[in-house]
Amino acid sequence: MTETDQGQIKQPAQRERTLVDSTTFESYRFVAGQLTESGIGPYLVMEDPQVEQTDPHKVTVVVISPHRRSDAFWEIAHGLAQELRHVTEEKILEVRQNFVAGKIAEIKAEAAVYGRSPYANPKLRNPNQH
Repeated sequence: MTETDQGQIKQPAQRERTLVDSTTFESYRFVAGQLTESGIGPYLVMEDPQVEQTDPHKVTVVVISPHRRSDAFWEIAHGLAQELRHVTEEKILEVRQNFVAGKIAEIKAEAAVYGRSPYANPKLRNPNQH
């Protein structure tokens, strides 16, 4: 999407920056890829090219998500981090796939009830919105 396309959209994508370790970075990329593949929205997780990495164990990443849909990404990403806390390295991929597939199924079930608009789903509404 070009910058002019981005500017013409009433509510463009949301861009968030965070500092994470490499395992979390891989989980974020996995979540973004699965959400994108499932048609929930275009999500992108990448290393921030504007920040020089000073800590070899941490990576500054940028998460780009559709406006008002970033909460779906963060809910899954934080839930996955909780799930992976005590998982052995051999089981990480399996747990990631099962957890994310379950969350995507929940999102699709909610979309069947509330429609595709994030404004219709009370769970995705901004609590400060009147």
